[in-house]
Amino acid sequence: MKTSNKSSANSPRKLLFSIYDQLKGGKIKQHLEDLEKLSKITDERIINERNLQLFKDLMDSVTQHVPAYRQYSSSTNLSEISVLHKDKLKADYKSYFSNKYSKSQLVEAKTSGSYGTPFSFYMTKDRKARQQAEIIHFGKLSGYHVGQKHAYVRSTVKSPLKLWLQNELLISPSIVNEEWLNEMRSKLMESKCEIIIGYPTVISNIATYCLSVGDKPSDFDVKGVITTSEPLHEKARKIIHNCFGVEVLSRYSSEELGVIGQEKGIPGLHIINHFTHIVEVLKLNSDQPCDEGELGRVVVTDLFNDAFPLIRYDTGDLAEYVPAEKNKFGLPALKNLQGRTIEVIYTTEGEKITPMAINGIFRDGDDSDKIVQYQFIQDEKVVYRLLLQLLEGEKVDEELLIANLKKMLGQNAQISIEFVDHIPPLKSGKRPYIVNQYNRTGSSH
Repeated sequence: MKTSNKSSANSPRKLLFSIYDQLKGGKIKQHLEDLEKLSKITDERIINERNLQLFKDLMDSVTQHVPAYRQYSSSTNLSEISVLHKDKLKADYKSYFSNKYSKSQLVEAKTSGSYGTPFSFYMTKDRKARQQAEIIHFGKLSGYHVGQKHAYVRSTVKSPLKLWLQNELLISPSIVNEEWLNEMRSKLMESKCEIIIGYPTVISNIATYCLSVGDKPSDFDVKGVITTSEPLHEKARKIIHNCFGVEVLSRYSSEELGVIGQEKGIPGLHIINHFTHIVEVLKLNSDQPCDEGELGRVVVTDLFNDAFPLIRYDTGDLAEYVPAEKNKFGLPALKNLQGRTIEVIYTTEGEKITPMAINGIFRDGDDSDKIVQYQFIQDEKVVYRLLLQLLEGEKVDEELLIANLKKMLGQNAQISIEFVDHIPPLKSGKRPYIVNQYNRTGSSH
């Protein structure tokens, strides 16, 4: 990352943040100190012993106070708990609330879920404070500090006062066209943002545009980039790096779980936040742990929320588990992290194709630099649509593109291409580049 000379203008905001936290009991500071202390422990066994005790404490609480977990009162091992899928959670929603709390005591976290389906999770105020501490702790890897001028790329609304207090430039994408891209380019330059956080697709769209008009890293004040909410593909990483001249780190997180993992200098290797979670990678067709190098389902246990517990919660994401002894950091990690399982599409013969494979066709194609955004949709077993948003005045070789897709999908694939001015986001603001309308849950479930 570029070096940063912290402005004294940040000091009032740091002071306000400190006062705010003190008024709330100093919880964020306490959790931040805990995370920083734990991050210095090099013996994973110490963390595992701690997590085992946290798990036992969590189970003591939830088996007494959460109806859905009373059946596990005699369980002592995590593997004895059934994996929690979102459909099960939705069907028995009320049974997952602890009777220790009323909703008024809790903090609500909303997630769009799959394809914009709204869903609410709840957490204790202490768990929310830990989430905020996690963001600060992991943000430091990209040079982010409280009060620093930063751009937040996310579809949300914030008051002018909140934006000022957080020293934040909100980039809320709706229609990502050249007019909008030019406006965001100007705002990044004028605001002198030092950190950019948010959707990698949108950040790479902005970077692509900036490069197309001749911008260089020295034209910006950006010191680091953290991508969230979507997988960071290597083409996007390279484009963002070329534009801003900084290291681009991918953060794996969710509204309901907070930070699950983040890169730490090795592209594609997400160091697990095992200070807060127990993360498993289970086989696609069973709840058994994956073998080394095997792609499986990411299943997370949150050790800090007994109000609406997420124990062995199937995130819907795919990854490979990397044990602590297999990487130079000596910490458990995830690699080959991919999108939601519902975004996996199928060939005309019913074989799964991961999003990474489809991405490769566009990444390696001769026309890739002409594409602002794309979305590939499977509508029926052999029927597919490709939405393409191109830079103004550009054209692509449609026949070659379809031919390359058919090599992967099957020669009997019926593929149509639609050229669009923009690709509308989901209600969450995310723009999945793979959409499966034909089989949303996948044949393996």
